[in-house]
Amino acid sequence: SFPKVISMMIRLWLILFATGILASSNTNAAGGAFDILIRHGRIVDGTGNPWFRGDVAITDGRIVKVGLVAGTGDIEIDATGLVVAPGFIDIHSHSDLKLLQDGYAQSKIRQGVTTEILGEGNSAGPRQNQLSPQEFTVNGEMKTWSTLGEYFDVIDEAGVSVNVASYVGLNNLWRSVMGESFSAPSPENIQAMKLLLDEAMRDGALGLSSQVMMPPGSLATSSQLAELCTVVAK
Repeated sequence: SFPKVISMMIRLWLILFATGILASSNTNAAGGAFDILIRHGRIVDGTGNPWFRGDVAITDGRIVKVGLVAGTGDIEIDATGLVVAPGFIDIHSHSDLKLLQDGYAQSKIRQGVTTEILGEGNSAGPRQNQLSPQEFTVNGEMKTWSTLGEYFDVIDEAGVSVNVASYVGLNNLWRSVMGESFSAPSPENIQAMKLLLDEAMRDGALGLSSQVMMPPGSLATSSQLAELCTVVAK
């Protein structure tokens, strides 16, 4: 669909400019047909340079030319008066379950957000031991997960229009081991949290996120957080 095409373009734009990679054009000198050609936009490339007016050509899912582009596109978008830019990153999102309700994520895509960073204080996983697995209906089918990796699998299967990354929420580690208790964790409890954290990091988490304004995050001491972060540092 058209929104999917736009979403794909913005995501690729973000990835390629973030890594400094722009593929060389595979069209002939006279200018051939592109899959998508965005014309006359005010291009802000994310490098800090001033904007410039130009076109963006996409073929086979890759940006192949930026600037004044000769040729035509199977889909042509007139971006006159509009800005063409890398996708924006929402660095503090709580869309863990919302993305599974509506993977099109139109409320974000239409603001230019193409990457959601989840896991602030709480995260989709881990949910083990004293914290029950998460159950959620996705496309009419009940899904269950207990680790962050299993949540990522559900996201992949559901299909969403944005990129997704997540931290491990301290609250998840704490409640998985301590339940709803306000007791101070023993060294064995901290070790159990470290094992869960290690698993989540290997599943692809960005790091550990603590929300210390309310329990259970507020129960953690600085030394306990530092001990957990030795796992993240690896």
